[in-house]
Amino acid sequence: MRVAPDLMRILTYFFGLALTAGGVFSQGQTVPPVPAAHVSEQIQRPDFTITNVSATSAGIIAYNPAGRYLAVAGNTTIQIYDIGARDRSKPNLTRTLSAHAAQILGVGFSGTNTLVSVSADQTAKIWDIETGKVLHTAQLQLAKQLCFAIAPARGLAADTSFGRVRMWNFQTGEVVKSFEPGDSWASVLAFTPDEKSLVIGTEKGVLRVMD
Repeated sequence: MRVAPDLMRILTYFFGLALTAGGVFSQGQTVPPVPAAHVSEQIQRPDFTITNVSATSAGIIAYNPAGRYLAVAGNTTIQIYDIGARDRSKPNLTRTLSAHAAQILGVGFSGTNTLVSVSADQTAKIWDIETGKVLHTAQLQLAKQLCFAIAPARGLAADTSFGRVRMWNFQTGEVVKSFEPGDSWASVLAFTPDEKSLVIGTEKGVLRVMD
């Protein structure tokens, strides 16, 4: 049967007339291609690249306040790179800190040469990165699955152990404040840049700021 092809030709004809009448294009004229958008973005090269580092978890890196050292935490070790040298294209691995027995949850510089690390081995450690020695160890009580944030200048850390958001002193392990999100489980934590407030995000998309 030729009904379907004939009907298709008729519809195509009237569709072409409608486009012509509407000023879209005239019969026999092809639709001009849409020009590609002009891209002004410039792709820059990195200042330096570090290869062969230990496998890192999301966010487990930290700069010291002077911008000279970079701490990169892997599973149970922390690598310290000197990136303040004259030739920034070749950062030097100066120390590998190894004293934790389980996954490192977070790191942060509390001074120019002092690094704080918190681990799932239930300890917080304070390191002298120039000597690689542990200056202090505090015992903690952490759950296995948690979110974590650290405010090194204030000597505080926060986590989501045991259904609550807890803020504690990483030098003593003492819990100083605790919060209960209430509506849902806390899924992310972050201290503000001045370390005066803690931002709590929940699985329902609610953000709370706690002093």
